[in-house]
Amino acid sequence: MKIDTAHIKSQKLFVVFIIFGFIWSLDLRTALREGPASDGFTLGHAFGKLLKLDMRVALGEEEKAATPGEIDLGQEFINAFETNNESKMKSLVKENKNSVSKEVMNMITYATSGEVTPDEMTWLVKISSKMATLYGAEFSDKRMESFVENYKKWSKTEQEKRKKADGVFYSYKKDMKSKNYDAVVEKWDQSLEMYREIGDKLCETKRLNEIGITFGKLGSYKTSIKFLNDARDLNKEIGNVAGEISDLRYIAAGYMAFEDYNNAIETYKSALNIAGDIGDKGQQDMLLTDIAGVEEKIKNMKADAK
Repeated sequence: MKIDTAHIKSQKLFVVFIIFGFIWSLDLRTALREGPASDGFTLGHAFGKLLKLDMRVALGEEEKAATPGEIDLGQEFINAFETNNESKMKSLVKENKNSVSKEVMNMITYATSGEVTPDEMTWLVKISSKMATLYGAEFSDKRMESFVENYKKWSKTEQEKRKKADGVFYSYKKDMKSKNYDAVVEKWDQSLEMYREIGDKLCETKRLNEIGITFGKLGSYKTSIKFLNDARDLNKEIGNVAGEISDLRYIAAGYMAFEDYNNAIETYKSALNIAGDIGDKGQQDMLLTDIAGVEEKIKNMKADAK
């Protein structure tokens, strides 16, 4: 069976590798009621301007331009899968370690989006499972394989439950405008429980990421960092290394927002280690630039203090 793989590719523009973790306490309500910690900081300052962090890249909303000779791993793997070319699939995974987690997460996102038929969803999950299994065998890492296993059980019922959970979650925006924060929290709680009921960890991370960014908009950076740290833990659990790096960059930007430069550097270095492990040269270069920027800032501050 064939489906419109070009349509799958287009979905990548909307994929966000994001956050897990919910704080079951009054911290959420308190932060929402208190509002910004400082009128001087905006989300742009916290997650962008300080180190010129490109939000579109960090969120995964914009893919980098392909360099000459660069392959589209997802499309190439689908082609090999359709022709049952085992050796080609293995070589693609082996030679593109830094891209596998992104492709698996992208395919699962689209497969469970409700935009495909149950048969198409089954087909996409099989492809994701194959890629994750080969990755596990090649790099002795079974995390993605275990993650995909849950989605093999999905049917139209789970897709509909996902849609309903999305509807509940996004209805919070109206309450946010009217400053009905208790209603906001209630809807977040309800939708997150719905995602957990169907075992949709990836979608749960996305919604929790939006909650974390909301805290950033309110200036509650420490609470935002808590969410992002939980996100990093879950992304680590499911093998979403690209998401883990993104989480760490957000956490570092949060530390920068309240001038905790030492923790910002340590967090960037953690991301750098992961990028090095998967051989992602592009991420390594960006992170080295980030670290150099913070170190220069510290250096200038010390010079000004003399």
